[in-house]
Amino acid sequence: MGLVYGLTRRAASSAGATVAAEAPEPESLPAPAVADQEALARLLEAIPEGLCICDLNGSIRLANSACAHWFGAADKQDLIGQMPSHFLAAESSSLIALQFAGLRPEQQRAALFEHDLTLHDGRSFPVEVCVSRCSDEQGKDAVLLQFRDIALRRRYEERWVEQLMVDDVTELPNRRMLMDRLHQALAMGRRGAGACAVMMIDLDHFKRINETGGHNLGDALLAAAAQRLRVTVREADTVARFGGDEFVVVLSEPDPHAAPLRVEYAAQRVVAAFQEPFEFGDIQIVTTASVGISVWPTDGDDPDTLIRNADTAMYEIKQSTRNGFCLFNREMNLRVRNSLRIDASLRLALERNELRVVFQPIVDANSRRVMKAEALLRWHNPELGHIPPDRFIPLAEETGQIVAIGAWVLEESCRQLLILQAQRGDGLPLMMSVNVSARQLSEPDFAASVAQTAERFGVPPHQLELELTERILVDDNPVVHDNIRALDALGVSLSLDDFGTGYSSLSYLTRFPLDTVKLDRSFVQDIDSNPQSLQLATAVIAMCSSLGLALVAEGVENGAQAELLHSRGCGYLQGYHFGRPVAPEELARVPGFVSESALNVA
Repeated sequence: MGLVYGLTRRAASSAGATVAAEAPEPESLPAPAVADQEALARLLEAIPEGLCICDLNGSIRLANSACAHWFGAADKQDLIGQMPSHFLAAESSSLIALQFAGLRPEQQRAALFEHDLTLHDGRSFPVEVCVSRCSDEQGKDAVLLQFRDIALRRRYEERWVEQLMVDDVTELPNRRMLMDRLHQALAMGRRGAGACAVMMIDLDHFKRINETGGHNLGDALLAAAAQRLRVTVREADTVARFGGDEFVVVLSEPDPHAAPLRVEYAAQRVVAAFQEPFEFGDIQIVTTASVGISVWPTDGDDPDTLIRNADTAMYEIKQSTRNGFCLFNREMNLRVRNSLRIDASLRLALERNELRVVFQPIVDANSRRVMKAEALLRWHNPELGHIPPDRFIPLAEETGQIVAIGAWVLEESCRQLLILQAQRGDGLPLMMSVNVSARQLSEPDFAASVAQTAERFGVPPHQLELELTERILVDDNPVVHDNIRALDALGVSLSLDDFGTGYSSLSYLTRFPLDTVKLDRSFVQDIDSNPQSLQLATAVIAMCSSLGLALVAEGVENGAQAELLHSRGCGYLQGYHFGRPVAPEELARVPGFVSESALNVA
């Protein structure tokens, strides 16, 4: 702040300011003195800061127009002879008087502080105040007051703090402010002032919405979801954006005994609030919410633990039903730790050659020749032992590792297909069936990578079959649809796996260029003992036949099941009755892999 120390008739003095204690009548002043007074007056008016000079009693002796503005006076002359308390409210005048009293005769350093200068009428101005000593022309002590407007700086500072603490998209507290609020809630709880809980909320299928509608629509949905959360919980609760499509609500409950019911009620309200679609002009978006809950102090005694455990509970509900809520428990914690161990080991599994591909035969129901082989992934870790596919494959999909692992499985399947084809003897084509995940099909270059792999190994595309799950088809992802069309154009066969277990819809059978349907084992396991199961399987076989789709019945365990399916017109059979998943060299020894004529020649 520019400090005015030297206001004299002739020049500034390094020791302090010299001013006239009582201005003589103009006619009694010599001409040079009048000129100096006029120059001083012009100088004071040119200073943008409010400035006044008071005697030691606080009476204003000299002031400029800017000071009159800060004191709420119409003219600077209205200030002369008055005390600052005549214009300022008690708090402001007392603070300035305190600084007056604190100035010592030998003190050359100014007192500098910020204050919201308040007038008697209640108006308030943020200013920076400087109080310093000066002297008049007779050497008497005086006090110089300066006021600088800091409103603009204050706004910049508030905006800077807001950017640090508030999310731009939703205008909710961000993670930094969330942690501060959660610390406060826990501190109150430890003082016996109530209980608190953390809700982690994730928008189901948000990634798909963001990819199909664009980031602007995604941001609009996040802002609308934030507003919906605000009106769903109480004002005393904190709603924050944690990151991405995740929100956190800190629930405060004064009565610890009522906390469990209050938490469940709040979670139910949040889930219910997202049942209604969001509308943006002529666009309607349906997204549900998955909610995980942790409660202090049962599920954690610090913010990080509570948030981590709420996140764990949230993923528990996402992996099961979505569109609901789940309370954290210790069993989840154990599963999470195991998953973390599996995830860490899986990241090195390819590099350490711990993965292998086995093949299960699929036979023609008429000839009982092996016409296809399904490639199945297996993993054996030296420390963890054999990890079932249903444990590590979902984790690989979640972390994205499935993209690299899936590419390796396809390469290994193509490599083994060439070897197995050469062992057939009669040249009958063997089709290799490979499972692919939604994550792989969501990669824009997936179809191109399949084409490159087939070309590199010299595998005809028509000898490749990719198995898709119903869940892939139900996600309306344009990238997935583009890849499916590109694979069909390439000549790769497409199979719908586990038909009847998921989002079964007959429309999928006509909307997508499918070649084969695989009937889930649950429809096959009791067809030889349950007439209704046999009727259902027969109906699916007839439907596929009318649509021109091949049908593979999975889970065939005995000859009776095989004969029943064959008699109803099922084209292909797969199950332990014909062979378990085996290493490629063992597949060549499975009955029906090599033709009878080739065996006789051999």
